[in-house]
This record gives sequence, structure tokens and C-alpha cells, in this order.
Amino acid sequence: MSLFAFRNGHLVPSYAFDKEEWVEVRKEARDGLVTLECGCPAVPAVLKWGIPKGSRITQYFRHRPSGGCGAGGSGGDSTELMHLKYAAGNFARLRGLEVGYHARGDGWRAGVLLTNPKTGGQAAIEIALSNIAPEEIISRTEAREESGLKVVWFFGKKDTLERLPESFVEARPCFLVKGERIHDMATSLENQLDIYLKGRAVYDDVVDLEEVPAELVMIPGRCVNCGHEFTFLQGAVLYPNRLRGNIEPRFVRTARWTIPHWMADAYRTASKKEPAKFGRLGRHMGEKGQVWGCSCPKCDTFIDEYALRTATILQHPGGPETTGDYLEIVQWYPRPCDIVEAGWRKRQDPPREGPRVTIGKWNWILDRVRSLRPEHKEILSPKGSGKAKKSRKATANKVRAARRSGGSALDLSL
Repeated sequence: MSLFAFRNGHLVPSYAFDKEEWVEVRKEARDGLVTLECGCPAVPAVLKWGIPKGSRITQYFRHRPSGGCGAGGSGGDSTELMHLKYAAGNFARLRGLEVGYHARGDGWRAGVLLTNPKTGGQAAIEIALSNIAPEEIISRTEAREESGLKVVWFFGKKDTLERLPESFVEARPCFLVKGERIHDMATSLENQLDIYLKGRAVYDDVVDLEEVPAELVMIPGRCVNCGHEFTFLQGAVLYPNRLRGNIEPRFVRTARWTIPHWMADAYRTASKKEPAKFGRLGRHMGEKGQVWGCSCPKCDTFIDEYALRTATILQHPGGPETTGDYLEIVQWYPRPCDIVEAGWRKRQDPPREGPRVTIGKWNWILDRVRSLRPEHKEILSPKGSGKAKKSRKATANKVRAARRSGGSALDLSL
């Protein structure tokens, strides 16, 4: 499959023809007047793609089923590779760059060659959807760079990118094309190519996200044995926005079976300074095995968080400040937008303070903390009976009424 073919002795691109002209090219191809670069008869074809299905098309040339060079009906680039080359070239052309496909040089052939008409600078866009040996990728890159070209790689397989030396990836843009359908892959490529063309592509080693400012979140409780009041660790709020302005604060709740070491260390450090205010954090034997929890600092009675009857949460910020590993958290609770590993991406926004946590976000944190306690499960459950829905509505009305009257039943102001 190719975007180019010989017509009347001239090499022409398939995208240069409109719908009516494409019909004429197909008629000429039936008479054998259109041939591929290998000399075989060409068959003009159309690839339909996009959302909704078939909303976009790509014109191309392919071999006849009985191609003379042995390529048959699927010779040359695959459908996906050919389409992505065209998508990259068309995207760059719309932004004022000159585009050439399969451009040749001294010992190299670029899949897509971009030329800046103002400066004359050139960049080779290389797309590899299948696994290629690292040695071959490095040799291709060096051949193009010796001719003065910049090289930008787009890989379809993560394994191919991970096998490359780290020094090679850091020195030149290497992106990973995401998506299973052609449309999704093309969108991913265009977004990353746009970042590169705007000069905002940088290599991000994500080292700074290993130590992100954080504050502990705690709730007050009372020992069921001696009545002593102290605070229970419920999680922490990470502030990656203080390092990168485009990442929002994130609440992380403590788990009963495991807890981040930095969170436990910060709580224990605070408890040493004020032993009577904080519980003794450790592993205790519960009904289903050992679980993390706090014991009373006065009588050492283990207090299961499920036994807490308070509906109040300490107003944030109320906990000790510390630093947390953001990368560890996003690996535990991944989201599509999370940055989890080093790679080429858009330059990060400058740090910003902003509001510590918005009112809406703090309401969500409150719900997360309370949702595991039996007395609140029915109210906060996303699904339930009509009685549960009425309870949730009644609780929401009470909260709104308390805010309007200035009451402090659930004071969530920051």
C-alpha cells in the first residue's frame, strides 16, 4: 500500500485528487496507465475511518491481488501505518509546513519529511507500529541526523520504546501512539505532533513527583474503653500542583491492609511530639486478619475505624505536613490522565498554590472518609432503595440548611 503512484510518467500523491478526479484515476488504472513505484499495476482504493464510522477517508494505491513483485494485495506499508503517515503529513500541511512522503537521501528514506518554508529546517517523522530491533532504530536515526535532519519517532508498541537506551530516548523526541482503533491512534499521534511542532515537547524524568508536598487528614474519635479523645489517621492530600501547575491536588485514603510508608512515618513523627493527641499507629489483629489502625495513647485499646460514631472530620488543613510519593499513589489508584513514568510530553505548567482544596473536592473527601462506616453506607451509596435515596436527600438538605444559617453541624468551609 502506498500514497504514491506513477501516472503518465509522473509520481503523484493520492491525496492530491478530489472525489471526481479520483474516479478518473481509477478508470486509467483499469487500462494499466497507473503503476506503483515497484512497477506493478496500481489499484486506487479508499480507506474509510473516523467517528462516526466512515466520516473521513484516505485515498491510497495498492497492488492487484496477483501483484507481479510478490507483494500481492497487502504489499508495502500496512493499512494502519499508511494511514498514520498520511495523518501526520496532513496535520503538518495544515500548519504551513511542506510535506514529502518516502523522501530519499544519502542512505536513508524518511516516512514523512517536514520542511519549514521560512527557515528551511527539516524533520523526519518515523512511525514504527511493529517491533523493531533497537540497533536498527539507532542506525536509521543516525543516517538521517548525519544529513542534518531532526528525527521524531512514534512507536506503536511500548516494548519497542522500553528496549531503547535511555540516553537515546532523552536526546530526541520519542512518543508512544495510544489507541486500538485507527481513529484513536491518529488522534494520539496528531496531539503529540502538535506539541512537538509548537516547541513544547520535553523529556520528563518525573523524579520530582517522588517527593510531593502533602498534609495528613485525620478525624477525631473517642476511646471506647477509657473515653480519651484523640485523632485517627484517615489519609492525606497530595499537592503536586505546588510542583506542576497542571496536576490537581489528590486525596489518598488509608487502606486497612496497607498504608504508604511516608504517611505512616509522618503520623508517627507527629505522635511523638504530642503523644496524647495522636493514636498509636500499627498493625492489629482484626476479624479478617491483621489490619492497620490506631490504638488509644492512654490505655492502648485498639479502636477499629468502623466503630467510630462521630460525623465530624477535622477541617483541612489540620494535619501535619510531609512529603509523599505521587508515583506510588497513581500506581495503586491509576487514572487515565495520571503521569506514571518518564517520557516525552508537553512542557509542564509552572507551580501554583491556588486553593488548597475546593469546597466540592472537600465534600468528596468527606464522603470518602465516611463511606466505609456502617452508619453512612446506606446514605452515601450510589445505588440503593427508595428509602436510601430519601435519606441521602434529607442529609443533603440538612447540610445546605446548616450552611445557610451559619451553623457548624458540618462546617466544610476552607
